[in-house]
Amino acid sequence: MNNEVLIYGGINVYSAEAFINSVNNVEADSLVVRMDTNGGDPQATYGMVAKFNEFKGEKLLKVDGRANSSGFFFVAMVDNVEALDVSEFVVHRAAYSAEAEKSPLFKGEIKERLKTINDSLMSSFTAKIDVEMFEQMKSVTISEIFSMDSRIDVKLTSAEALKIGLIKNINKLTPEITAEIDSKKFEVEANYKPKQDNKQIVQPKVEKMTEEKLKAEHPEVYASVVAVGVARKDAEITAEKLEVEAKRVAKETMRAEILAEIEANKLNPLESLTAENAAPVVAAPVVTAELTDLEKISAKIDAELGLIK
Repeated sequence: MNNEVLIYGGINVYSAEAFINSVNNVEADSLVVRMDTNGGDPQATYGMVAKFNEFKGEKLLKVDGRANSSGFFFVAMVDNVEALDVSEFVVHRAAYSAEAEKSPLFKGEIKERLKTINDSLMSSFTAKIDVEMFEQMKSVTISEIFSMDSRIDVKLTSAEALKIGLIKNINKLTPEITAEIDSKKFEVEANYKPKQDNKQIVQPKVEKMTEEKLKAEHPEVYASVVAVGVARKDAEITAEKLEVEAKRVAKETMRAEILAEIEANKLNPLESLTAENAAPVVAAPVVTAELTDLEKISAKIDAELGLIK
């Protein structure tokens, strides 16, 4: 009669559900849980530990490989634990990613909730181990490990775990045990089935957003879009007005300079528009009637500034 349940892989709501169902199906008088995990969700771990401790018969936890992160706290929360001489343990506080904890959103209720989880984990850890020996051995304090200001990972060997009271016994890894562990891993891989959701995925219908629909359903967005459009159009009109005004000022300035020169030197008005006094004319205006000298000067200036329509 099989009395073994595996925790091989990450700890999450799905693996916790599978673990609890497996324990429920154990009909023997004893329970052996075998572990090799890098950890995962601490709250999912609580449910797994609760189910393990509820089992009425004899219970044993065997660390076949890793008991890291949440797996470490599983070990800390149960009594009868063995490990292989090659097993490893890693303890650190519960944490979000470094990027998430640097976010301005990591504050208030979110941060306080995480601190509550860590207070619980620290209490379970310190209740089981020799705290003074652990701190001397690893040169770090419990308070530093569980500080919300940083994350510190502390590794332990099986010998160190035994010394501080985290586990009760160490078994030497033999070829027979290696083969047994490998067969368990193959069993997990062979029986793994991704969790299927029987609900049919329905693609949402996308409706075209019209101006009337946007105005009726999202008046604030509509008003904002209109305001942006008006501001952009006003900017374009202002730019055009500035360009026209700049050309007008340039025309008046050039006319004034030429008239001043004519007055000072009593020159023929048209002769004053030589290459020495003005840039090459782009195109002469079409004159359909007899023009005064001043009008001819004005027409040449307009052509120079690109004001001919």
